[in-house]
Amino acid sequence: MNKNPVKKIVIPVLLMTALGIASAYGGCFLVQQAGRMSSDNSGTGKTNEPVPASERNAVMAVMPESEAFSFQATPSSLPVSSAASESDLPESGPTVFNLMYSYPEGADHSDPLQSYGGMAFRNLFNLDADWYSDVLSSSDRKPEEVALHLERSRESILGKYNVLDDAQNPADPNSWVVGKWGNIRIDIEDGNGNKTDASFNAKQILAMASVYTYYHDRNDYDSFTGYAEKLWNSTRSYRVSMGDVYYDSGCITEEKKAEAVLKRNSPASASEAEAVFTNSDASGGGLPQSEAAAAAQENKAGPTEVLSGETAQSGSANESEDKNNSADFALENTGTASSSDAATLSGGFPACPGHIDLSITAVVYGMEGTENLFTKDKTGNSKSNFNDSWHGWTKDKIEEAKILFNADWYKDYNISVSDFSMRTPLSEGEISHYLNGLPENIPEKRKTVIDCALRSVGRIPYYFGGKPSYAGMEKNHFYKIIEPDYKGRIFKGLDCSGWVSWVYWTALGNHLPVESTSGLISLGHSVRKEELQPGDIIIRAGDPETIGHVMIFLKWNDDGTAQCIHETGGKINNAAVSDITADWNYRNLID
Repeated sequence: MNKNPVKKIVIPVLLMTALGIASAYGGCFLVQQAGRMSSDNSGTGKTNEPVPASERNAVMAVMPESEAFSFQATPSSLPVSSAASESDLPESGPTVFNLMYSYPEGADHSDPLQSYGGMAFRNLFNLDADWYSDVLSSSDRKPEEVALHLERSRESILGKYNVLDDAQNPADPNSWVVGKWGNIRIDIEDGNGNKTDASFNAKQILAMASVYTYYHDRNDYDSFTGYAEKLWNSTRSYRVSMGDVYYDSGCITEEKKAEAVLKRNSPASASEAEAVFTNSDASGGGLPQSEAAAAAQENKAGPTEVLSGETAQSGSANESEDKNNSADFALENTGTASSSDAATLSGGFPACPGHIDLSITAVVYGMEGTENLFTKDKTGNSKSNFNDSWHGWTKDKIEEAKILFNADWYKDYNISVSDFSMRTPLSEGEISHYLNGLPENIPEKRKTVIDCALRSVGRIPYYFGGKPSYAGMEKNHFYKIIEPDYKGRIFKGLDCSGWVSWVYWTALGNHLPVESTSGLISLGHSVRKEELQPGDIIIRAGDPETIGHVMIFLKWNDDGTAQCIHETGGKINNAAVSDITADWNYRNLID
């Protein structure tokens, strides 16, 4: 029999690592992701970076060419090709992913993702990727927006005056909204409320769909995908909750406050400053908090979970009136403050304007426990779908689904689900920690580059040869399934040099003229190791045996290692912050 090369497809499953940060929950809502079957198959970027010779053929294997099963003449049956005889095919059965051997006419039988089973596989993982992105996008919403969705009062998100926030008016306590999250916590639970790392259940659902359709119409692609999509929709959700406003010992330095006073053109004399802060509260060292905000802070009621369609109960904070006379502490713009005046005035502003924590809990049902995929399956358990061979998810049918799920799909069907760990995005507190560690005189451009790079951590998957199509996140469609790279990674993402290009493009609006390590190594101008500044790049050129790599420099550690932000493969397969020893090439692309 003729042998054809068959692509080995490896489907990574994302695992979200929960952050160990506790918060007091003030309310939450449940969002059920509306499912849709999609087969977006975007193109991949190209690169001149070399691939190690030992890995160039890592995704190739040889196996007999497969033919589709014969379809019965039903309206929902799809046409199949006939490339081999029936005797060449594995015997169908309840523990076999039968649609993996069924191909549309004209499909490439060397590509398992072009089979009907592969199409269903890809579509369900696309749904998972979209849902995962939606979960992460909750952390991009500001506290004011989340509070609105949770139907929480405005007073519940009011803190103290933030001199660094241009949107706040020192004369209007109602404008003192906490603008950023303090900490972000992401947890994943199964249907029984137990913590789990299994953020995706696509393979389990596919196994169940294969067993179910085997006893109904094993060759009906529409029935298979309809069953899988319905079960997928009913077995995942996520809820978001936010805590109350709290304060730390001081997150805004006197230097930062003085800079803000100069920028805001504050009162030019200490006597005016004394009038401004007549009513300052001793604990916060700043403008007085409105009584409504104080009431929200002192409300110690437990978390209120708000489900879809329910309304949050208003607390005492809603009934409070703001009785502060804002005119008593309104800033008068009488002239430009000098540096000494700014230092004097800055002492009166709060050292901490307040923080709010965000908690995201994703619920993904698995096969185990009392609340599981089998108990949630209304289609499979409906008596209207019973026949001589099927009476719902009985013990023997459950066992068949588990056998198929636990099978080696890489060996049997040339597609595989392999786990890799993935970091959750950095919280606002973590980002602020890194930014506050930057040199005080760092140019704004460099700070913007670092901020953009930090916000990409955990959000952009690694994909060899991946280059950005646009600045920003939305139009690049990260996490969509595309053709595998040489390591079998199939989520649309960026490689290290593509990520550097994306950061500069997104942060500064400058689309770099080159997007490979070999090109970046000659871009900008060379700097010595001791001249490195945050935002510069550290780069190593590739050769026929090694792959080049590039990182964005953050700072030097006390032990002499460099703290860098980069897009990396390996176990992380995402953007990350790492400490490295790299005596490579150093380039300045900013100044």
